[in-house]
Amino acid sequence: MPEATTETIDILDRKLERAFELMDSDANGELVEGDLLVLADRLAAAFERGEDPARKERLRNALHRIWQDHLAGMDDDGNGYVDVAEFTRGFRAAASDNRGKFLANVSEVVAAWMDLVDVNGNGQIDVDEYRLMYESAFGITPEDLEYGFRQLDRDDSGELDEQELRQATEEYYTSSNPDSPGNWLFGPL
Repeated sequence: MPEATTETIDILDRKLERAFELMDSDANGELVEGDLLVLADRLAAAFERGEDPARKERLRNALHRIWQDHLAGMDDDGNGYVDVAEFTRGFRAAASDNRGKFLANVSEVVAAWMDLVDVNGNGQIDVDEYRLMYESAFGITPEDLEYGFRQLDRDDSGELDEQELRQATEEYYTSSNPDSPGNWLFGPL
């Protein structure tokens, strides 16, 4: 296996630090399970899925499993929350030590996320759904999202299917390749 360069380590660390910032819903530097659940609530509200609580609950359950199976154990100092350093170390370890379970949990989140935001039910996420999804959950600008969407749309169909989103999510959280399309999952770094 080739030795990692500083550049490749930095790109993965930058992505993980960005993910931490986006997940830390109250921006206090302390990631707790409630931060993740707020994301499901924000999405459900943005997509007017309050009348269909099962979709929101499916995403909340998938995020709960990510917390239980991976994130809670990253709290190395036992202070009740995960800080950015613990998150970065922990995600690297989860993606290498228990990759199968990690990717299964990520796939479950992607499927639940798509179920919530695929308003027209065609099994695809179009650019408007994608933009609304990340603007409402994370406050990312539309311009950044549109460019990122084009990077993730590997077949140039104008829509993202579940496989494209899973691949992008896996690349975002595990790849050290600075040219991976998945690096654009949440817009520019």
